[in-house]
Amino acid sequence: MENNLNYRKLIDEITNVVIEALQHFDHLDRKGQPQTFEETQASISGAVGRYRNDPVFRAKTQMLVSRITAVVQDNEAHNAELTGRGDEHK
Repeated sequence: MENNLNYRKLIDEITNVVIEALQHFDHLDRKGQPQTFEETQASISGAVGRYRNDPVFRAKTQMLVSRITAVVQDNEAHNAELTGRGDEHK
């Protein structure tokens, strides 16, 4: 059984999730819980622009993405060892 995990795609998807989550959490801290769908959308809007323009926000995002990706890679390597595919991950 071969590992077909596309790490570049995984990192891109994790990055998008982390960007939106951090933006949403910052919104919660500033304005409280959104009460409508529109407020929820507003709480994550501008997240990509903020990632591009705010070095502190970008650093937080990149740190979380790297930690999450490392956990996924460690688990993939462990699973490969369990199934006899350990040499593929070295």
